[in-house]
Amino acid sequence: EMCIRDRFHSKNVYDVRSQVELIHKYAPDKPILAIELCGMSEEALKAMRFRNFDVEGMNADEEGRASLRIALEACRRFAEVPEDWLVLIGPVGSGKTHLAAAVANRQLESRRPVCFATVPELLDQLRDLYSQERKRSVLSVELLKTCPLLILDDLRVDTTTAWGREKLYQILNYRYDARLATLVTLTDPALESLDERIRSRLLDPKISNPVPIGAPDYRGQARPSPRARRRR
Repeated sequence: EMCIRDRFHSKNVYDVRSQVELIHKYAPDKPILAIELCGMSEEALKAMRFRNFDVEGMNADEEGRASLRIALEACRRFAEVPEDWLVLIGPVGSGKTHLAAAVANRQLESRRPVCFATVPELLDQLRDLYSQERKRSVLSVELLKTCPLLILDDLRVDTTTAWGREKLYQILNYRYDARLATLVTLTDPALESLDERIRSRLLDPKISNPVPIGAPDYRGQARPSPRARRRR
């Protein structure tokens, strides 16, 4: 059974046609599972793999580089056996989204379903659908509550309404109680500003593995020369 559906917008649905052809050729009896994607283009997601994640960082010190290596290993393990929660906490541009997307790509390679959503855009789309009384749409809080692996990128509440905060709580509380695999990325300030109910669940050691990343922003910085790197 082939399960490739446009949950959000066709431009944002991961194109798995090449994988479909390979699976049909080499494993015709295997089901094909699609990713539910919101807030990231197909091309951007495809480009973010574990193999091209830069553990050296951009002008990162040794501690920052060590945090990138730890985060990469934590995501590799989680991608192979998604269970409980993994929470990546670090500055803007420190590689959190790249790692989250790499986890999503690994699920596709393993024919496992996954939902990947950038939180601000996800809430905008959910609000639009509910305002149009399209509550029966396949894009729903119920889907986000129950999908086997949910990846929420850029969790923050700086522009979120009370409605949005409550929807986030409903989604995360359901998954917390059901112990469904969940990966969340956010910054330290975003973590501190979250609803206390959400923050306590994200940091609960019984279910969650918070992984701090201490590397600086990759974007907008000049990469140091090899000689400068050797002097560190």
